[in-house]
Amino acid sequence: MVEFVLQAPPASSKNRRRIFARGNRVVSLPSKDAEASAKAIRAAAKAAIGDEPMPFGAEDALRIDLEHDVATDRVLVRVLRIGSIPTRGKKGTKRDVHGMIETVADALQGVLFPDDRQVDVAHQERRRG
Repeated sequence: MVEFVLQAPPASSKNRRRIFARGNRVVSLPSKDAEASAKAIRAAAKAAIGDEPMPFGAEDALRIDLEHDVATDRVLVRVLRIGSIPTRGKKGTKRDVHGMIETVADALQGVLFPDDRQVDVAHQERRRG
């Protein structure tokens, strides 16, 4: 298990994107805030493992827990191995689990609740067996 604390909640990588025209193509990049958040997250994770090699391998099934303490604005991040990804048979889908929950919450906004910021707890799980 690896655990570390972020001093502030990370900026969303989907909101406030920067859009550029490059020739006939439109390029969309994360906001500067999202890039700074990703850099801070990587630095905190590297500090948590020190000089050790990457603790999880490509075949490890992982769980990520985030706990945002609103009073301090700090975010506890915990990553732990919960099993192995099967080497044979169906491994799951190409959909990432964290993307699915975000899509569902966005879609339900305005249908079941006014604003997806109301969601204080979201549980997502891929069952492989």
